[in-house]
Amino acid sequence: MRKFYRLCSFQFWGIGIKIFFVCAALLIFQLISFSNQSFMNGVRLEQYMQRSGYSTMFFIAFALIMIIIAVSVYQRYFGAKSIYTLMSLPMNKTSVYLSFIIPGIIAVLMLVFTQIISVHLSHIITLSKLSRYTPMYSSTLILERIPLSEVDYMDNAVFLSFIRYDYLRMLLPLNLFDWVRSLSLLIAPIVSVVTFAFCERSRRYAGMGLVLLQAILMWQIVSNINNTSFTNAATIVCLSLSFLLTLLCVFLTYRLIKSKDVV
Repeated sequence: MRKFYRLCSFQFWGIGIKIFFVCAALLIFQLISFSNQSFMNGVRLEQYMQRSGYSTMFFIAFALIMIIIAVSVYQRYFGAKSIYTLMSLPMNKTSVYLSFIIPGIIAVLMLVFTQIISVHLSHIITLSKLSRYTPMYSSTLILERIPLSEVDYMDNAVFLSFIRYDYLRMLLPLNLFDWVRSLSLLIAPIVSVVTFAFCERSRRYAGMGLVLLQAILMWQIVSNINNTSFTNAATIVCLSLSFLLTLLCVFLTYRLIKSKDVV
């Protein structure tokens, strides 16, 4: 267990600084975009976040993390070629495989935590800048600040935004369906990226095809978040296929590592 912990730590610190900068950039860009809006009474917190493109920026940061994970795998093949050392370690090959997956999961959870912090900071910004338009003349509007004590509709705004905004429910699941979707979007991309890298290095192009099919399913799920015309039944079909593909990717990559075909 201690060897496995050290191996995971070694893999994580190889990408940790890069992940930190991605998370910091996400927080900064989201808050800048959020602060540059026109604030007015009666607009919900999640509507402000939708206008600011929170989900788009999050998935861009998520894609950057997937690229960082892929690069971390390829780095094992260049320079000192540590992939040979990893394959010769006196450890169960399951531990070697998980040492690539677990740091990736931690990286994505760091991004999710950053997004939750961003939501809370956005709520603070809303309360400090919220204002309303009140008529002075028939054709003139003047911007006036509302005392925080009068902003009653913003009570529990953060809690309600996580209920009403489908994108935020993906980050903090509320029911079984949300949990299945969140776990799938957490694990499947990481497994797919690692599988793609190892299959490319070992010239197993059939496995790369599985990853491309997985990417199509992930895109279908992500692009239809907050799309009411995309039913839960369609999402369940995509999630089921994604689950099967994830199992196939895990099985294929494990066999490649166990047989040392990745070196």
